Amino acid sequence: MARSVLDFALDDFVAELGAALDDLARSLGRRPDGVRLATGEAFSVVAAMIDADGRYSDDQLWALIQAFAGRLDTSIADATPSKIRDAGLVAGKRDWLATLSPLAETLGAADAKQATTRGRTYYHRALRLAHSVAALDERTSPAELAAIEAWRSLLLPLLANPIQTPNSAVRSSDATGSSVAPQTAGEPAVAA
Repeated sequence: MARSVLDFALDDFVAELGAALDDLARSLGRRPDGVRLATGEAFSVVAAMIDADGRYSDDQLWALIQAFAGRLDTSIADATPSKIRDAGLVAGKRDWLATLSPLAETLGAADAKQATTRGRTYYHRALRLAHSVAALDERTSPAELAAIEAWRSLLLPLLANPIQTPNSAVRSSDATGSSVAPQTAGEPAVAA
């Protein structure tokens, strides 16, 4: 079976988020386990998105099976869409999208303390996973699109830390959306 858009999104999510989680673990003096944690989080995202419209299409379920076979300590590689449906593996998972996951919260809190952008990595890669699931159906449902938008809104705080690059001024937006250069003590903000 040819690789699907979900396979590529999953590869990137696990690689990039796994590395970010390993980096965080090392910074806290803990044993890195990023790939396992990222894979579990990715499964939660994908299962929730498949459940978002309650349809459980064969295309989505085959993509789930193919993408996670060999990545999880389960027998998912031997599954079929009907077995996934019968087992209720994705049923009721849409509720997972209603709150930030503990992993996303941890990344956001670490970003605030360590001035990193791991939460930004989560935001971009997790939304790519969600869009990939929606793209597997011949016709994306309004429920899937609404679920992505609502979840995206929940994830926005993960973008709170500005990206800082060497030798460049950090820019942020003021309340009007205009780009504002950073201030030094006693200087007024200057819109760019």
